[in-house]
Amino acid sequence: MATFTELSDDEKETVNKSYGELCTFKDLVNTDPRTVTLSRSHTRNIQRVMTMQIRPSDVWLVTPPKCGTTWLQDMTWLIRNEADLEGVKTFLFQRSPFLDFPMIADMKQEMVEKSFDDLERMPSPRLIKTHLPFELLPPDLLSVCKVIFCCRNIKDASVSFYHHERLFKNHHLLIDNFEIWARNIFRPALYVFGGFFEMLESGWKRKKDPNMLFLWYEDMKKDQKKVIKDIMGHIAVDLTEEQVNAIDEHMKFDNYKKTCTLNTGFKDFLFEGRGQFVRKGVVGDHVNYFSEELSLEWDDWICTKLDQIGVQDETIRQFFNVSKKSNH
Repeated sequence: MATFTELSDDEKETVNKSYGELCTFKDLVNTDPRTVTLSRSHTRNIQRVMTMQIRPSDVWLVTPPKCGTTWLQDMTWLIRNEADLEGVKTFLFQRSPFLDFPMIADMKQEMVEKSFDDLERMPSPRLIKTHLPFELLPPDLLSVCKVIFCCRNIKDASVSFYHHERLFKNHHLLIDNFEIWARNIFRPALYVFGGFFEMLESGWKRKKDPNMLFLWYEDMKKDQKKVIKDIMGHIAVDLTEEQVNAIDEHMKFDNYKKTCTLNTGFKDFLFEGRGQFVRKGVVGDHVNYFSEELSLEWDDWICTKLDQIGVQDETIRQFFNVSKKSNH
């Protein structure tokens, strides 16, 4: 059974002064053993998550926040639905539920229960997205379902999440300086789903499971069509080359940004003038936000954490863009 611990008084003070009155998850808790930081609502509902009735036809997308999750979600949905370019216009969360949404939106308990009931009744095949680590998901998930895990350079993920927090009313981030937020909020994991490397480790230690496909955002950007075919092979879907090309074209970022239903469906939840949900979709945007000093601080942190997790593959480590000036 999952257990939780309280933030320290200093951590609570940092959170309270960093987020405004519209924020729906200022009341944060840690998991014990430590995985990721969660909202108080998770403490009431994590057992329901862990005891869900999962199905062999389910496909689960498990990622840290802002690691191409939505892009991957629509891509996988199109693969499972034979490149249905009309069906993909339906709001994404109706087609592919975001398991965590009712808890981060701080919905009333009866509405959270209803969301789980609706998910249980949803016809197969289901495509389910979550930012929870495997330790907080059904324990037989990988023995029953196909799972796709996607990660990304933490520097780019942090920049994307900073904009996400500035954009969404229910985050209501008051800090308007990236480096202050990166030092005071992101690195100490004082945000919902905080704990990037804990999440990476949760996926990394399971990457060799035959029901697991481990992807990197950087590879998706480099060769999207290859990733489409990798997903097809993983979930045992056959498509014509014409269908593959149609999905590839639709999911090219400049095209996808215009059609993603979260860009239109979330408008009432966003602060005006701060952008849209699907934003840049590029590799390396962190160079526009990190000072040399902050970048070097994080390079040491990154190398230490990758060593601890056991990520030794040089190609993958290069995704993290660590400077040669680093102490590692």
